[in-house]
Amino acid sequence: MNPQPAAELALLVQAIARVSILRRRRLARGIIVAFLALATIGLSILNRLITEKSFIFAGITVLGFVLKAVGVYLLFTGRSKEWFAANSSRVSSQPRTTPFMLEVM
Repeated sequence: MNPQPAAELALLVQAIARVSILRRRRLARGIIVAFLALATIGLSILNRLITEKSFIFAGITVLGFVLKAVGVYLLFTGRSKEWFAANSSRVSSQPRTTPFMLEVM
């Protein structure tokens, strides 16, 4: 079985989720949480990687999971509620901002 189509589909869904976040769609947060849950499956090989002294691959696996977890944390804390709530009250004349810009404002 060729894993490439599944990987391409996963990248496409992640790209759609990220664009949906920029468009303030709440469903996008659920998609990102689902990818975090799927990333926990990858953590199951950590023991084997460490046993085989593949520390670089183990580190990459942990780093990827930590970055996903931080991303999910940021999507549900701070001013992210305001970001997603602004979708219904947004006026087209308002400048478009990102969640990171909200922290500076």
